[in-house]
Amino acid sequence: MGKSKKNRFESGAMSEYYGGLASDTSDVFTDSLDSLSEDDLLAGTPGEEKNGKRKKKKSAGGIVSTLLFFVFAAVFAVCAWKIVGIVQQYRLGDEIYDAVAEEFDAVIAAAAEPQLVRLGKSGSDSPMQSYSDVLSNGAIIYSPDDVSRGNQSSLLYQQMLVKLEEWRDSNPDIYGYISIDGTNIRYPMVQSDDNSFYLTHSYTGKALKSGAIFVDYRNSRTIGRNRNTVVYGHNMENGAMFHSMTKFLDRDFFMNTDIVIYAFDGIYTFEMFSIYETYATDDYFRIFFSGNDDFISFCEREEGRSMYHREGVEFGPDSVIITFSTCINSVADGRYAIHALLKKFEN
Repeated sequence: MGKSKKNRFESGAMSEYYGGLASDTSDVFTDSLDSLSEDDLLAGTPGEEKNGKRKKKKSAGGIVSTLLFFVFAAVFAVCAWKIVGIVQQYRLGDEIYDAVAEEFDAVIAAAAEPQLVRLGKSGSDSPMQSYSDVLSNGAIIYSPDDVSRGNQSSLLYQQMLVKLEEWRDSNPDIYGYISIDGTNIRYPMVQSDDNSFYLTHSYTGKALKSGAIFVDYRNSRTIGRNRNTVVYGHNMENGAMFHSMTKFLDRDFFMNTDIVIYAFDGIYTFEMFSIYETYATDDYFRIFFSGNDDFISFCEREEGRSMYHREGVEFGPDSVIITFSTCINSVADGRYAIHALLKKFEN
């Protein structure tokens, strides 16, 4: 009995105790719900708080990624546009200069064939004559290898002059034409009143990235009147303009290749005597000299700087040289200096 009463007492007491605690706890919990704000509810559990941060970070990272994408896309578009522009300029330059080279090649080819260049008699009423009739009237069969007969110039020079004058009618800056066997250097030469215009313009005077082959504005328009004619041209990465001048870095090419300039007063043939690497600040392109000794000393100095040396090269007061200058693309302000000595003149 006692035990039963005790248990019931204890059970009742515990029930009363927990019942009261539950009642108090229920009131506190209910009151706490009433005091919760919207921010408290959104805060969620610690795990949910971390997920929220991840979402915020992901959102910020997404914005940065999007911005970077558009930046890289813009940079790519600009680079692609520039590359397309460069390729188009290369192609345009090739088209312009290939066409003019073909014109001049046709002139040289025509001059290489023996032709009837003069009739000894006139007055024929017939516009068309047979070959035998022409000969009977005193025609001269003129060979390109012949030098002049009396006052008559070489056929090549005559035909070349016609082409140069045709170009000069379109652009008065035309100076001549340069040709080097074994290279793609077959270009009209021009001369402006400065050394900058033809860096970015073709021989026609129209804008062109590859520019033109041009003579220093301080030189005379007659090569024979210059002690040193200085000629400039870009070293284009696509192989155009003076890029092929680098072939003279080969000894055999240096020793066996001449440079021919077709000018209004005649045809000049030069042989190499010096090539070396230098800088734009060097005075390798001097044009004016204090006298004969100064000029000869300059020529000897340039010959001494050369990678290769040709036997028997001599300089005198009447020597005529030509200097070519083009960039070394791998060296800032680097230049290839190339010098040649006049060995033949024909008109």
